[in-house]
Amino acid sequence: MGEIDRAMGDYTKAIGIDPNSAQAYNNRGLAWKLKGELDRAIKDFTEAIKLNSNFADAYYNRGQAHHAKLEIDRAIEDYTQAIKLDPDFANAYYFRGLLYSNKGEHKKAVADYSRAIDINLNLVEECYDHPLYRGIAHYAKKNLDQAIKEFSKAVELEPKLAITYNRKGLAWYYKEDLERAIEDYTQAIELEPDEPEFYFNRALAWEDKGEIDKAIEDYTTIIGLNKNYVEAYNNRGLIYYYRGEYDKAIEDFTHTIELLPKYVFAHHFRGLTWRKKGELDKAIADLTHAITLDPEDETIYNSRGLIWEEKGEHARALKDFTRALELNPKFEEAATNLNRITKKWVNKV
Repeated sequence: MGEIDRAMGDYTKAIGIDPNSAQAYNNRGLAWKLKGELDRAIKDFTEAIKLNSNFADAYYNRGQAHHAKLEIDRAIEDYTQAIKLDPDFANAYYFRGLLYSNKGEHKKAVADYSRAIDINLNLVEECYDHPLYRGIAHYAKKNLDQAIKEFSKAVELEPKLAITYNRKGLAWYYKEDLERAIEDYTQAIELEPDEPEFYFNRALAWEDKGEIDKAIEDYTTIIGLNKNYVEAYNNRGLIYYYRGEYDKAIEDFTHTIELLPKYVFAHHFRGLTWRKKGELDKAIADLTHAITLDPEDETIYNSRGLIWEEKGEHARALKDFTRALELNPKFEEAATNLNRITKKWVNKV
């Protein structure tokens, strides 16, 4: 403990020199925590937070101290604040998930464990007490067969937990067993019919199976449950586009853009849909806006070039096809378009 005491002395001196140093209080709090003096640690972390309310590490460290004292709700509050300040704080998600698990709040625990693993795969562990969480760990490591085994054990343990069926469905989906994936998603929906995520996952599986009407039905159900579910509007709009139901596609892409104004894909495809309807000026407007949002996407230049060509604006079409190829010299469609318009127009000038 000698080194800790010496460090603590140094931090105390630093505080004496600069009593407004949030970092010094935080560091001394860590030293108190290592000595097992949790109340003193909490006091120092709290002082650090008073001096710097955006100090994510101080909230996390105080959460750890509350956690060690089994002050569960206070620890969750601090981990939550750390996450608000730093949305990529993997350890805060991990330990908050652990506490939610201990409280039996599996849905929240699953969300936190999954987010922690997404940020830092090294947080994966296979020693969780509950098979649901072991399944998540295996799923993150792409051990899909083992994940399914663990999720199946979790179903046996708690057969009314919808999120387990959803997770098992995801594992089947990535194994390309769509029938079993849909079966599990459907079971999750029966247990929790107001959860949009379950319908969304099933809709993706329906699409992959070619059951397009059923996918539309699920996307429509999602929108009925949550009118702000951007992906449901966008995906349904894409289906309508490829089915030639252009008015419905435009309506859905417009909803998508209203909810997410900078979503390049929706601007691009709404532009393509306007083109299909013969509304070329509206198409140009959407594609031009998409380019302002993402000036490095060669496919949008190519799309706009085709519309300029239809409008007889050959110089602008030539410029867009050229730009598409500058961004991606291997873009064969743009090369074909550039070659065609060069032969058709430039050589005649």
